[in-house]
Amino acid sequence: MLSSPLFAAARPGLVVPAGPAVQAAALHSWRTAHALLAAHQAAGLAPAQLADFAVYYHCVYQAFGCSEHGALAQQLAEQLAQLPWPGPGRPWAAAQVDQASALAWLSAQRAAAGLPAACPPAQLAALDEALYQEVQGLHTPPAARRRGLLVRVARYLRLRLPVPTAAPYLHALLAHWPAVPAPATAEQPLRLGLADGLAAELLVLIRAQQAGVAAPGLAARVAQGLRHLLALKRDVDFLEQQYAVFPDQVHTLAPEGTFSAELSWRCGDGGQSWLLYEAQTILHDPELANMAELLGLNTLLRTSIPATGVVGPGFYQGAAGVAELYAQLYRRSGQPAYRRAYHHWLGRTQELLVPALATAAPLAATPGEAAPLGGLLGTALVLLTAAKETTPQWQAILV
Repeated sequence: MLSSPLFAAARPGLVVPAGPAVQAAALHSWRTAHALLAAHQAAGLAPAQLADFAVYYHCVYQAFGCSEHGALAQQLAEQLAQLPWPGPGRPWAAAQVDQASALAWLSAQRAAAGLPAACPPAQLAALDEALYQEVQGLHTPPAARRRGLLVRVARYLRLRLPVPTAAPYLHALLAHWPAVPAPATAEQPLRLGLADGLAAELLVLIRAQQAGVAAPGLAARVAQGLRHLLALKRDVDFLEQQYAVFPDQVHTLAPEGTFSAELSWRCGDGGQSWLLYEAQTILHDPELANMAELLGLNTLLRTSIPATGVVGPGFYQGAAGVAELYAQLYRRSGQPAYRRAYHHWLGRTQELLVPALATAAPLAATPGEAAPLGGLLGTALVLLTAAKETTPQWQAILV
């Protein structure tokens, strides 16, 4: 239970202490991954890759202060700003909203660092308006694709805070947020994880309230979603290979949920533990923190392939994402066990990276997902964050 003052003292920006040996090992692995990413970038980037590489090189620049990386980051950010964004009457794709979120994050980061703007303020204000208009009318439960778009637009507008022109859009969007969770059907299951799932949606609402957006009914919607989530939990039984407390998804043909052993950034109990920790900050229910810790500590017992499904170094479904989850759990709770787990999974990431870099596979994101910072980029950012404490908090683009 949370008997120490660590939970109360912890904060999202808390640095996860790595120590010289862990930092040195992470730096060595990052350099290997960076060499491959630099070669890929030199060969030319597709428009869909601009956002990821612009964010990546900004992080590299902030970590090391190298003018070459800074110039490249600015060049890529300017190219990102010049993408042909959808005009009136043209629907936005999920990936395009993700690119806009990367631009919003980059603009805020560059302004805070006193760097030249990558995008004129008027252009960002126009994006605010366009994206807000894109999701107007979704006051009743939208289809799954549109629900995901709604969550992404709310994330974009939160990244634009405290810009005066963006705040009213976010407030209005949240004030008419549909009931949580979205209804599940046989054709459209309700996913529960951090990648386009219930946890992602609830974290967007929690982040908005943490940022001071006092939309009516926001906390009640979070509580409603948590009640639905908690009604799906089950007891674990490692002997029966039942490792997960929460299912990956539910639908009308399996209302009790579909379970797997996967422990990853995109789904699994690690993300649900983080969600419960964050929910406690706005609902002020100590029992949420207790459940978060019990759930999170239970995942520490899962390190084997059968118990986690981790076979590669990737971010969304591999060791790097698990490491980053434990870093987030430590930042929120201050629980030392999470720091040890973070170091363990950093080590596994580095071990698995060696054979993976012998193929082209690490360059790709998870197939079939609109996943920002996927593939080797996400893995490299996790390693960079471990090696250099000055790396910006790029995770805000994802949650």
